[in-house]
Amino acid sequence: MAGSNDIGLAAFPLTAADLWRELEIRASIIPTGCTNLNELLEGGMYSGEVTEVCGAPGAGKTQFCYSVTMGTSKLPSNTVAYISTDCSFNASRLLYMLDHSDDVHHQCSDEILERVHCYAVSDVFEVLQVLSDIQHKMAAQDDRFHSHLRLVVIDNITILISPILGGNQFEGHAIMNHLGITLNRLAHDYCLAVLVVNNTVRDINSLDDIKPALGNSWAHVPSTRVMLCNHGDDGERVATILKSSRQRSGVNTSYYITDIGLVSSR
Repeated sequence: MAGSNDIGLAAFPLTAADLWRELEIRASIIPTGCTNLNELLEGGMYSGEVTEVCGAPGAGKTQFCYSVTMGTSKLPSNTVAYISTDCSFNASRLLYMLDHSDDVHHQCSDEILERVHCYAVSDVFEVLQVLSDIQHKMAAQDDRFHSHLRLVVIDNITILISPILGGNQFEGHAIMNHLGITLNRLAHDYCLAVLVVNNTVRDINSLDDIKPALGNSWAHVPSTRVMLCNHGDDGERVATILKSSRQRSGVNTSYYITDIGLVSSR
């Protein structure tokens, strides 16, 4: 009589190929589209983690999102969920970047854009509903988009959370924590790279300095945190690591925003 540990009794045996494909997905790195930023992030954004980019207006936060979105959706096997909190998603900008990219491998730009789904939300409860829907469809794996989903972008997380932190602080922080847990669970359980955009505020301990918004309660949510800022009059910008398990804090690199996206030099 076979023992209870008999491997032949496994209800859903996996082949070695299945296990290898799962490992490839879990270990995948999504490039940013900019060589300097890739080097700063030890290759790019990692699946299974939440990455945050923060900065003042004009630092390039949304352009960072577009660059990562473009790089991800270029691959026929990848799809992207882009959650816009202020209805400012610019499909024309993304299309222009694709049309002027030299590595789309003869694909039609419209075909690539079909692999990007944009969700317009106006409050934190709507984004939680979108994330819940994504979770359920990822679990079901019954449509091509969610079966190939590799990247979830939220631009901008501050717009969602700041309004609920006034008044009843306890309830607002509870909702913020729930959102953070949801994002990390989605990233971990389905091997997704999650990218969120955060604003900055003045540091009351040093009025000349800025820091990411949303305080210490949110700071534990992203595994990697990058500050983007303007630097100089020639359009140079600087990205600095604030938090990372692979890179020491304070390491930085330069980049530029051009018509075709983020580049290391002009």
